[in-house]
Amino acid sequence: MNTLEAQKAVIELLSLVYSKAAVVVGGQNAPMPSVPYVVVSFGATTKAPGQSAFLNVVDGKEVHTFLMQFTCTVELVTLGTPQGDGMQPLNTAVADLMQLGLFLNSEYAGDFMYDNDIDVSTSGDCLPIVNLRNGVSVPFRAQQMLTVSFYQTLEDMALIRSPGAPYTQTDSGADAGLAQEEAGYFTGAKIEYKE
Repeated sequence: MNTLEAQKAVIELLSLVYSKAAVVVGGQNAPMPSVPYVVVSFGATTKAPGQSAFLNVVDGKEVHTFLMQFTCTVELVTLGTPQGDGMQPLNTAVADLMQLGLFLNSEYAGDFMYDNDIDVSTSGDCLPIVNLRNGVSVPFRAQQMLTVSFYQTLEDMALIRSPGAPYTQTDSGADAGLAQEEAGYFTGAKIEYKE
C-alpha cells in the first residue's frame, strides 16, 4: 500500500459512513457540492516515529516494509435538523461527526480496515466550527482529526517501487531509473584467514 491508496481507502470509508453526503478532498480547485458534504484534508505522510523497516528477501529481492502514518482533518458541513418555520435549525454537526468515532470502533469498520490494510482512529475531540454570520441558511460545521496508519512495502534499492507493480514516473515523481535499481545480498560467504 502507498499513500494514495491509503487516502483512497479513507475516502471510501467516509463515503460508507456518510452515504447522503458527498465526500470531497480539501485544497482542490473544484466547487463545493451542495450541503451536506464532508471535506477531508490530508496531512503529510511520515514514517511512524521509533519504527524501523522490516527487511525480507522475496524471490531474490530485498523488500523493505515501513509503518507509515498521516493525519487528516474531517469537516462535516450540514444544514442541521429543521425545527419549524422561522426557527433556527438544530445544529447536529458535532453529534453527526461523533458517529464516525463510534463507527471506527465497530466490527464493520474493523473488517473494512483489515481488508484495506489500514488503521484509522480519532485523534482529539470532535469540535464545532462556529460561523461568524447570523442567519438560518448558514450551514453548521464540525471537525475531527484522524490518524491513519498503514504498512508500505518497497522492493527496489532506492525504495521507490512497490512489489509486483511497475513504476510509472509522473511529471513530479521520482526518477524511473532509480526505481529500476536493485539491491543485492549475500546468500553465503567464504572466509579465508591468512597467517
